[in-house]
Amino acid sequence: MARNGKRERPVCAYTLADHLDAILAEGEDLFALTHALHRPVGAEAATEAVGERLSALRDFASRLQVAELSITVHLMQARVRAGELVREDRSFAPMASLFINGTATIADVLRDLADRDQHSFARGDELVGFLRKRGFIAP
Repeated sequence: MARNGKRERPVCAYTLADHLDAILAEGEDLFALTHALHRPVGAEAATEAVGERLSALRDFASRLQVAELSITVHLMQARVRAGELVREDRSFAPMASLFINGTATIADVLRDLADRDQHSFARGDELVGFLRKRGFIAP
């Protein structure tokens, strides 16, 4: 693994770094997501206004969901690449193993995110539950 007296880095180290970089970038985008929650609309409000607010809220929740899924996919790929890195070069084993073990609980979250019916937002309570679970709406 040495060329010109320098030790070559395994290719999977670069792909691991790319996935970790993508996670950071997506996390920044996630923190930048905002939605102004308006006061509840009264009975006198126009149906169009209520529809527009609901549509905006659904759009916000969808963007939030896409960001979460993107982070999850990159994290799962980073875990795979970290395992490859350990097999390629045992000197990375302590840090890569720490990363793999520290992110093991993502499998539970992944099962939850993979349940498309849970996040279809077909009913109003699903949308509210989704946002409440993420701390956007108080319990």
